[in-house]
Amino acid sequence: LQRKLELKAENERNWLENWWFNYIYLAERCPSALNVNYYSAIFGDKPLRGSLNQSDSSAKICWLLLQFHESIKNETLVSETMGKQKLCMNQFKTYFSSCRIPGIDMDQFENYQNSKHLVVFYRNRIFYFDVYNSNGQLLHVNEIKYQIDSILSFTQNNQLINNDCSVSVLTTLDRTNWAKIYSQLLTDNVNQKTLTIIQTAIFALTLDDFLPNSKEEISKGTLFADGLNRWFDKSFHIVVFQNGIIGLNGEHSHADAMVVFRMGLFTDSLLDFVNQQAQSIIQIDTNKLKPIELNWNLNENLKNEIIKAKTIFTNLYLNVDLRVLVYSRAGKKIFKSAGFSPDTLIQLAIQLAWYIIYQYPVATYETGHTRLFYHGRTETIRICSKASVEWTKAMLDRNKNANEKLELLKKASEYHINFAKNAMLGQSFDRHFLGLRFLAKENNIIEPLFEHKFFKLVNKFSLSTSNIGTTNSWGGFAAVVEDGYGVCYSIQDDSISLSISNWKHTNKTDANDFANALVESFHQIVNLLNETILLKPKL
Repeated sequence: LQRKLELKAENERNWLENWWFNYIYLAERCPSALNVNYYSAIFGDKPLRGSLNQSDSSAKICWLLLQFHESIKNETLVSETMGKQKLCMNQFKTYFSSCRIPGIDMDQFENYQNSKHLVVFYRNRIFYFDVYNSNGQLLHVNEIKYQIDSILSFTQNNQLINNDCSVSVLTTLDRTNWAKIYSQLLTDNVNQKTLTIIQTAIFALTLDDFLPNSKEEISKGTLFADGLNRWFDKSFHIVVFQNGIIGLNGEHSHADAMVVFRMGLFTDSLLDFVNQQAQSIIQIDTNKLKPIELNWNLNENLKNEIIKAKTIFTNLYLNVDLRVLVYSRAGKKIFKSAGFSPDTLIQLAIQLAWYIIYQYPVATYETGHTRLFYHGRTETIRICSKASVEWTKAMLDRNKNANEKLELLKKASEYHINFAKNAMLGQSFDRHFLGLRFLAKENNIIEPLFEHKFFKLVNKFSLSTSNIGTTNSWGGFAAVVEDGYGVCYSIQDDSISLSISNWKHTNKTDANDFANALVESFHQIVNLLNETILLKPKL
């Protein structure tokens, strides 16, 4: 197997790329909506700064995202770097104008280079409009707002008689079932046109009547809601709630979270500019700026499939628990002033929280990027180690003094930093083993190592974690295994925001319990740093 992998690497610039895309994502048959997609509260828990209402906020975020899209198309977006080395920017190329297409055995992912329109979902109706004029210029923000206002007004004054025709809920089904229904939709020309316009849109916008009053409500409303008025196959979907708060739902197969992080920085940098633009008075050609409603031709069988899909997804999302924790006693400044990596201490706090509840360690996945390499995606950073276990046990041992705990913390921290560095430099082993496993599968080779119970144990990530950067927003995903947690976090100067999720049906995990254990973990770490470093009297 190793020799076969070496031969493959000799003939391909990135031997993992197609395997990763096809086997990890497109061949996966579980529903994408909660097993693949992620969410981001891209501007936090407040409406877009300077926005007046839902349509104003929607128009501005659309215009800002289209500016980001333009910077990618025109290759004016400055490349990201790590140290002095540029990082691969390939993931940005397909973030817009893309869609996942369901297949019986394997999905496809399509990118449409010449897209000119947006698609809008509102109250189980779908509209689209071009965002470029006849000269190829991007519309003014107020021209976009006019069309969004038109959609809101028309829909509110022309209610649907039959509210059971939200075809978008079919995108929440398992991929094979959705593919079978999709093939039925394609037999009708009207449905074909609607599907094509949705799939080729630059991105999708949902205007949501919901008024979220908490971070959890924003998160749930963005990650899944009730499955209606979202096309979970789109590369990404902007959700604007009635109070102007904005969320993003992203399909994960083609890109990782750093694209959203960069997009957030870019749009924030232009926010004052778009607010100024929105105050200008322009002549709007109402004859040309007319959003078009999309239609479906649905027979009784398709209508029944939609009703069944609603029931299936309701049972699925009601099984998800999600908690957003903001810890305000520490953040980037305190951890760095104590000489530690903020990411490392958050990861160790997660380890301690698990140990507080369960009293044993588990395999833990942290996402590490490999963008120093051509079309690099990710590698696993394994935080759980002998050093981390010794430290977590010491933190709960009353016989250990503060200095002993600090020394063990330093060892665990050093291990994590070295592992993370090696992972990003391509010197780790998880993706290597993955390649060997794919080769064994393709060649019908039974490798005893991959069937061994310990190999399976260390690859069951009861804790799946991700750091989405130093941003005031937060985001997350559903737990990867049914008896584990999904923990996603962002780091601010003086606080840490964490999204914690679990599946309810096993009764083995509880997001609220884990959040409480995390608070205790952070308290213990901050107290330890204060006692030994930050507040220690200087001689």
